[in-house]
Amino acid sequence: ALLNQLEEKIDIIQAIGIDVLICVAFTREFAAQNPKDFVRDFLVQTLRMREIYIGYNNRFGQKQQGTPESLSRWGEEFGFRVTIVPPIIRNGVPVSSTKIRQLLRQGLVEDAARFLNRQYAIDGKVIPGTQRGSTLLGVPTANIDVHHELIPKKGVYICRAVWEQRALPAV
Repeated sequence: ALLNQLEEKIDIIQAIGIDVLICVAFTREFAAQNPKDFVRDFLVQTLRMREIYIGYNNRFGQKQQGTPESLSRWGEEFGFRVTIVPPIIRNGVPVSSTKIRQLLRQGLVEDAARFLNRQYAIDGKVIPGTQRGSTLLGVPTANIDVHHELIPKKGVYICRAVWEQRALPAV
């Protein structure tokens, strides 16, 4: 399941034009690093970072002590540029992963898509079901075995299914 989620995230990252992605095992030891040590040892010395963009409310390092403001100070000290990205506002609300999860759990997929700035998508393998779609709706349905971190509220959704490189209307 985690591998499928990672592959999906990699696809999204590639689609927006990122050329290089470094995946690091997020172990307890890695998470427990002093934030300044992480910046100096990993970002500056290992990756040779010259510029970084960080969200206005991002926290990192041991006990989430690293902040955009501390990163800016370390940027001056270690010689890299820091750009603090302000919140993106949609309908008067800051866009956040928390808000997107909330909308999906409520079944408000279109609203979540506006916050994502793309259509929400899931993927998985088609598996056998109870055949109720054919019986009750008069059309075959597909049951998807999803390995996704967040599934919208139970319900019936109008969507598009992509199969063998063709986009098909679906429910």
